[in-house]
Amino acid sequence: MGGWISVIASLIATILLYGTGYLYLFIFAILITIACFWAFGIMHNYATSSVKSRHERILENMQLEGRSEEEITAFDSRIISPSPHDVNAVPDNLAFINMIISITGYVLLLIAIYLKYIR
Repeated sequence: MGGWISVIASLIATILLYGTGYLYLFIFAILITIACFWAFGIMHNYATSSVKSRHERILENMQLEGRSEEEITAFDSRIISPSPHDVNAVPDNLAFINMIISITGYVLLLIAIYLKYIR
């Protein structure tokens, strides 16, 4: 959910900056919105691949333990949900880039609100 919040904040900043006369700031907001969406997608892919590999390892372990086919099928048909552990699969440098891009989007939102409504 946090990834979507930063994408939406950047998108709102871009919309608010449209037509304010600050062309370079508007283009920068577009680029930050795209980068924010990209970083969110990449981080989501890391977490999803971690969930899938953990699920496959559990299935393999169940087969090695000699569990029944009904148990294995019941486990395999469950919805795979990411856990807080899966967030650790994201590399630190990518998480840092995402944090910088998100903070930049929030700052752009504040600037856009100031330029559109306060100034």
